[in-house]
Amino acid sequence: MNECLKVVQEKLEKSENKMEEKMLQLSSKLENFINSQKQEAEVNKVKAIENKVSKKMCQIEKRIWGELEKMQNDYQSGFKSIHDSLNSLQQIQKTKMDLEKYKVQKDLKKLQRKIVELQEV
Repeated sequence: MNECLKVVQEKLEKSENKMEEKMLQLSSKLENFINSQKQEAEVNKVKAIENKVSKKMCQIEKRIWGELEKMQNDYQSGFKSIHDSLNSLQQIQKTKMDLEKYKVQKDLKKLQRKIVELQEV
């Protein structure tokens, strides 16, 4: 009976050892699974942050390009205004010169007539 009890006790110890080994393996697997879940959650969090940053950068870039385009349009508009003003000034100058030329020619004709009148007298 003592031997039978010993055999049962040995089998029980072996079973307990196997159970303990299995529990350690399961515990290790569970720990690995939990760690991989944590890493995956961290990776997802980082990806979400990267997406937010990327969207924000795109918005800022669009706004900057819009501002640059507006500035370019303002400069072009300003230069066009200056160009138009210069053309107007040229036209005014040309008209003034034509008017002066007409006056000078008129005065010359008057002088010529007076000279002719004086020569006839």
